[in-house]
Amino acid sequence: MSDDVIPTVTTVVVDDEFVVHVAVLTKALPSSHLLWQRIPKTVCSSSDLVSLFSVLSKSVQCSAIVGSQFVNAAVRDTDAVSQQPDRLRSRECEQLVFTNGRCEPCCRLRKRLQVRLASRAVKNKTSVNTANKFLSSPLRYSKLKHLARMSTSLKRKNNLLEARLKSFRRTCRQLVEKEGETLSENDNDCILKLASECSEVAQEQFPSDSFQRIFWNQQLQYNSLKNKANMKWHPTIIRWCLFIKSKSSKAYDGMRAYLNLPSTRTLYDYSHYMEHGLGVQCKVLEQLIHTAQNLGCYDIEHKSFVGILHDEIKIKSDLVYNKSTGEIVGYVKLDEVTNELLKLHHTTGSLPAAQYLLVTMVRGITSTLRYPLAAYATNTASCTSLYNIIWECMEYIELTAGLKVLYICCDGAIQNRQFFQLHGTGNELVYKTKNLYASEERDVYFISDPPHLLKTSRNCYANSFAHSDVRHMWFSSNISWAYIEKLYEEKCCKSEYSMCPKLTRQHLQLNTYSKMRVSLAAQVLSATVANALEHCYGDHVAATVRFIRVMNKWFDVLNVKNVYEGKHKNNDDLQPFTDLNDPRLRWLEEDFLNYLDDWKDACKKRAGNFSKKERLNMQLSRQTLSGLRQTSQSVAEIVRILLASGAPFVLTSHMNQDPLEQLFGHCRHKGGANSNLNVAECGHAINSIRTVSTQAVSSARGNTAACQSTLDFSTVPKRRK
Repeated sequence: MSDDVIPTVTTVVVDDEFVVHVAVLTKALPSSHLLWQRIPKTVCSSSDLVSLFSVLSKSVQCSAIVGSQFVNAAVRDTDAVSQQPDRLRSRECEQLVFTNGRCEPCCRLRKRLQVRLASRAVKNKTSVNTANKFLSSPLRYSKLKHLARMSTSLKRKNNLLEARLKSFRRTCRQLVEKEGETLSENDNDCILKLASECSEVAQEQFPSDSFQRIFWNQQLQYNSLKNKANMKWHPTIIRWCLFIKSKSSKAYDGMRAYLNLPSTRTLYDYSHYMEHGLGVQCKVLEQLIHTAQNLGCYDIEHKSFVGILHDEIKIKSDLVYNKSTGEIVGYVKLDEVTNELLKLHHTTGSLPAAQYLLVTMVRGITSTLRYPLAAYATNTASCTSLYNIIWECMEYIELTAGLKVLYICCDGAIQNRQFFQLHGTGNELVYKTKNLYASEERDVYFISDPPHLLKTSRNCYANSFAHSDVRHMWFSSNISWAYIEKLYEEKCCKSEYSMCPKLTRQHLQLNTYSKMRVSLAAQVLSATVANALEHCYGDHVAATVRFIRVMNKWFDVLNVKNVYEGKHKNNDDLQPFTDLNDPRLRWLEEDFLNYLDDWKDACKKRAGNFSKKERLNMQLSRQTLSGLRQTSQSVAEIVRILLASGAPFVLTSHMNQDPLEQLFGHCRHKGGANSNLNVAECGHAINSIRTVSTQAVSSARGNTAACQSTLDFSTVPKRRK
């Protein structure tokens, strides 16, 4: 501890009935204090007195909270009591502790004050980003002075970098002049001859359908042609080159200096096969049907089942003139009905500029189909707008493309939850509705993205007796985040052998970015952490251990990725679904939902004078609970439908939003340093991703599991000249 320990001033009184009373600074210790578990409350012999004073000699007074900044931050805090000008403590302070530190109530108060001080510091720094017209004269002058210093340092840094770049270029030229060798025509012919002679060896090393084999044959074919314009590039090479060029045009030009690759003009015809636009377009549907045919979605019944994913990506509010159509792109544009209503609403002026792009994607459940269907420019679409858009997309998919929509998946945003509730009556939870465009009697199910639900569950748990302390989760005993912190401090930091090797401070000290990472939530709510808690603290943390085990099993069941993971990890919950009577389906529909119901009933019947809000804060948030119930029932019924239709196995990870998150990641990467694209740039990026298809390599550092890229040998559509 950085704070000095206060010397203990303890008073011990033994009354006429030999009952011991202990007071610290004239304040009597409560009967619930930990001290009474170590010393007898009544003195019957001299040995009792010896044990009493030996225990008291090992105790020290709580060091309280030292610092004038904390005292200033706690002016309006009713839980704080100021003893000295620069020292305060909690009203619930335990006074005596058995370690050189402060008690738990004072620790909680100190954390709360630290958060308050940090928020004040952030507010003080906002003046740099505030518009000049809202600043007073002294602040405006200091801001301009600060910006001038920054610009001077940036200019100095740029000049230094430019000088270093010139030096490197000069060094490279000198090395090329001294050590470089120029190949003659004979040398070039010799190298080509060697490449042709080694062709058999290369073909033996790589299988015929591998990218290396295709690339080698294409290089030999290009070099053997007299007229290079007659070269017919393989579709795999075209898609690979489009992907590289979309990442960086300069990198692609550098590769073309050493390798024989399609020209930029050739790639332009493929990337501009169709004009990017908003809404569902005819050419997009044609390409969707062509892609589904190549994947066999029309040949086998269970492969024809698909889902619709939808989400919004933040874009830059910018207007761009499209010279092909002659319209201004960047205004809010949704389905036809909503567009007409918006025009009536904005009769005096033009429509507002869009701030988000709503994207819908078609995803196969037992196939690898992942196809962006349509995009809409929005300012956060309402539930009624979503209703029109999603049902319009479903109409095109069912009636035009001939695929069967089985589920709709999205995150837990308020407009998405309201969109689900539009299909029901009253306040009952809606998890399915009748598919109006299906040729037979079939329902469409609603799924709230499981990774998002896992993160919101972890966030609720993290705020239980810790962080913002807005929840006090309870189910027969406290479900506290403090147990995780205690486990990490005692068994991971101070112990030579860590019981939870994956647990780090990044898992515990959550910020804006770490709250968005699914891996951190999955590693906290894991069986490893539950086992460690149970082993170290026993029945005292039984409710917390049970909660972690239930959430770990739930996410494993809904995150089955392949047919091998369960066997390799020796985890039956990760095995693919092959049986209609799989016990995991019954667990989702009965055991898991009963656990949530029992938790709710226990909070309602808990003894004590608790308000309605306090009882609600003893559970997960209302939105998270409805999403968990909705998703569990929907996934269980979808798995049974697919197995009954002839699917050999079902992977539940095909019923989440990961492909759409990966699409957004590709869109941001295609902008290079400009990750905040406008409507036109996002539309062009999505067009390019449609062409590249499954050869787009997912980012290894993304928030979703990296998708394995596969080669696509189908013909790449090309723009007609």
